[in-house]
Amino acid sequence: MAFSFSLRTKLIFGFLSVIAPLAIFLYYSNYYAMEVVRTQVAQSNLQLLSLHTRSMDKSLSDIDSYLYKLAANDTYVKTLAIFPEQSEDYIFSRIMLMHKFDADHGLYNLVDSFFAYNADNDDLISYYESYDTNRGRERNALIRSLVNTSETGDRWRWVSTGTESGLIRIVRSSGMYVGAWIPESRFMEPVKNLNFGESGKFLLVSDEGRVLTSKSVNDFPDPLLNPGNEKNGQYGTIYDKSAASYIYMVHPYTQSSIWMLLLIPEQDLLLNLPFFQRAIYSIPFIVLLLIFIFVMILQRVLIKPISSLLKGMRMIGQGNLRIRLPVPAQWEIAYLIKTFNHMASEIEGLTIGMYEEKLRVQKAEFKHLQSQIKPHFYLNTLNIIYSLAVLKDHATVQKLAIHLADYFRFTIRTDRQIVTLKEECTHIANYLEIQRLRFPDQLFYQVLLPKQLEDVEIPPLTIQPFVENTLIHGFQGEEAVLHISIEVRMDADTAERKIFIAVFDDGEGFEEQKLRRLQTGEYFDRQGESVGIWNVYHRLRMHFGEEVAIRFTNRQPQGAAVTLEIPNVCNNHQEKGMS
Repeated sequence: MAFSFSLRTKLIFGFLSVIAPLAIFLYYSNYYAMEVVRTQVAQSNLQLLSLHTRSMDKSLSDIDSYLYKLAANDTYVKTLAIFPEQSEDYIFSRIMLMHKFDADHGLYNLVDSFFAYNADNDDLISYYESYDTNRGRERNALIRSLVNTSETGDRWRWVSTGTESGLIRIVRSSGMYVGAWIPESRFMEPVKNLNFGESGKFLLVSDEGRVLTSKSVNDFPDPLLNPGNEKNGQYGTIYDKSAASYIYMVHPYTQSSIWMLLLIPEQDLLLNLPFFQRAIYSIPFIVLLLIFIFVMILQRVLIKPISSLLKGMRMIGQGNLRIRLPVPAQWEIAYLIKTFNHMASEIEGLTIGMYEEKLRVQKAEFKHLQSQIKPHFYLNTLNIIYSLAVLKDHATVQKLAIHLADYFRFTIRTDRQIVTLKEECTHIANYLEIQRLRFPDQLFYQVLLPKQLEDVEIPPLTIQPFVENTLIHGFQGEEAVLHISIEVRMDADTAERKIFIAVFDDGEGFEEQKLRRLQTGEYFDRQGESVGIWNVYHRLRMHFGEEVAIRFTNRQPQGAAVTLEIPNVCNNHQEKGMS
């Protein structure tokens, strides 16, 4: 069987096939526009970084040239390298070199201190613009360490003391070392006036991508990124530990192995693009809203009327010919509904005529079935009376005759189409008393009828066919004992308050195949041994309508159970009368 989609599913798929490409295109357009903005902002800021690093490289190069000239040509530095430490020339040159550092410092604003170091005498001559005892002591120790370990290098180096970080440059000449110190705060001073949002960051990173500045970057992984070998800088996107995205621009300094890194949160960048930001987040919700509105309109205009039409057709197929559908406003659907209602009216008219004719036939059959007397039961009963008379058991003969008379009096009253449950149960008791005399010490029964249900009306001979079947099929052998129970109860927990009439026995129970047939409703067939059940079912439906049900089950550990379910018509009439 080929799988087919419903009309609703096809229409929704059709709508999605139109709206989805448009939504994707719009989403892509906004995303592309934002990518263009990111690229332009990154390139613009990268140019800014390039200008800054070139300017700083120029300053570092000028300081570098000054240090080389000082080491190669300055008389005072050469004097310090030649004369003993306690000589007058040495002391004079030392003082004059300090004055020179002070005079030349104004030309190099980045430098916080110049120094000269005589390694042979371990004499360090330092000039500080802003002197701090602890910092001065740490810097002097660092300078001596770098000179003694031959780690002066040929470029500016980023180093750290215990309390500060910065760039240092040391130049060697004839046993003397001259150099300059640029602290981090002064090196980063030119970029502090640039505004890149509250979360924007300027950082210095090494060639390995590790952060060199003291500014906290705990929210980012370490190393932060891999700058690579791009001499002209690069840009891209990185994420912090909370998955927030940043646009980064990084550019190298040619005078040192460090890079200037600029981080701008994408959130701050998108704040300048409110339309694109709102659009990129609103498109999915707008699409969902359009789908919801389309489904609602589709449900009201098309799906609901068609579902109602299909439901009406199913109910017609189930026999409910009184169904009529409300006519909607849409003329196309209204025409279909009007046609259906007209068709249902025509079918109902034809069916009522056929039903009335069938009802007349069923009433004739009802009277005929009601008046039927089974010859074998009549003959067996007369044989029992004869045997009892031979035995001169006159009391039992009298009792049996009374039960037989009451039994036939109830059976042949064809003018009555309904009886009370009390009368029906009395009739069953007469029948079972007669049978009990046939099977002494083998048949036992009880009839349980609540007093408040005695006046409930049912068609006559409703329970007897099931009791007869119990006697016919319940005995398991000639010596077997059979217990029969007829119980009537009302289910007060449901709004309908239905009445249940149950016939139980402890005999052999139903055969599995026969039980399946009975449970699937094959007793509707008027042929075969189920004619009695068919007769009871149709007489109950003629009297109570479609709310009738007959249920067949096997009991545990043995026995069978038949339950008749009927509406409490008597109780409903009483409630209406009381209201």
